[in-house]
Amino acid sequence: MATASETIKKNAEDITQLRTTMAETESAWPPPNPLVNACSYSTVVQQSTPIPAPISAALTRAATKECQILLEPITSNTLYEPNKNFADTAKKYEQLLTAIQTTNSPDLLIKATTHLQNGGLIIESTTVEAVNWIHLPENRVRLTEALNLSASIKE
Repeated sequence: MATASETIKKNAEDITQLRTTMAETESAWPPPNPLVNACSYSTVVQQSTPIPAPISAALTRAATKECQILLEPITSNTLYEPNKNFADTAKKYEQLLTAIQTTNSPDLLIKATTHLQNGGLIIESTTVEAVNWIHLPENRVRLTEALNLSASIKE
């Protein structure tokens, strides 16, 4: 029994000494810096849950629509030649946009065109700034006058 009690005393002393050593070690280390463990923005975004597909599709449609200009004919004329392809229509309207461009206007480049059955046209620009510039009242007038057709630019 004496050996068991001696072992217990020895263990108690060792535990006390270990606690003292740990306390001294903790006081020697500086406090943790929260910025060291901080994640970067991209890491947080990558770890976040992905946007559900319907919401993602809606966001994509909204972003695409922001870059589009809808031109509708006022009369029964079409704003494009029916036998021309989309690339030819895009070139024609890009030349038209270049003609109305000013020194302070953004780059008016066309990404795509869509022919509508009513003779209208959807022009997709490369930037939202270009579309916003075209939607300004004075630029709408310049564009519709340059068309030499009766057309309106829809919002």
